[in-house]
Amino acid sequence: MSFIKGVEQIANKKVFYDNALKYWDRVPPTLDGVMGGLPLLSDLDLQESKPFLKKLAMKHGMKTERACDFGAGIGRVADKLLLPVFKEVEMVEFSAKLCEQANKDFTAKGLIDRLKITCVPMQEYDTTIKFDLFWFQWCVGHLTDEDFIALFTRLRGKLSENGIIVIKDNCASTEETEFDKDDSSVSRPVTELERLVKEAGLKVIEKEQQKNFPSIGLYPVYTLALRTLE
Repeated sequence: MSFIKGVEQIANKKVFYDNALKYWDRVPPTLDGVMGGLPLLSDLDLQESKPFLKKLAMKHGMKTERACDFGAGIGRVADKLLLPVFKEVEMVEFSAKLCEQANKDFTAKGLIDRLKITCVPMQEYDTTIKFDLFWFQWCVGHLTDEDFIALFTRLRGKLSENGIIVIKDNCASTEETEFDKDDSSVSRPVTELERLVKEAGLKVIEKEQQKNFPSIGLYPVYTLALRTLE
């Protein structure tokens, strides 16, 4: 049985998830740590995420009441991208160490009242309230195909009117999904992401490739905005 299409190295789903948590629990709870030793990419990333987010509101009517940040780490995206735009933000992160650091940082900044930190694996997350935006950045490679489809199907029903789901992630440069043993994740081709999205009953309404990252052997990064299939 293959838990992720084209990846035979994952023989046990629990081990796949446990190894990912062990990796992130070892990472220093700093910008350098969560950016894999490349903190300079953070500002470059935000330079293209900010206009993309603005386009979702202006062109697609997305509201800006409530957003949820998946794979949130210490809150880099919540702090710099989402809280300046949305009234309320929920962070979903499975590493207790990173959640604790985020709580300290946002308390010190006086922003904790607008933030909810949920320390739970993505695949186990659910909510009873509606969100205008679910933002997944550099984290869906930690999901098996089955759990990806189940989670996105579940979240599809938790979108507000004109609500949107965004995936921003590394994508394989070929049509083969690549496995990274170090952090127990995969990088899928963008076509494979699009297949899973469709399986979850969603369609791509915007698609952009990150253009401003340095040429230092990085994976291509794509941003996909998704809505429910009509």
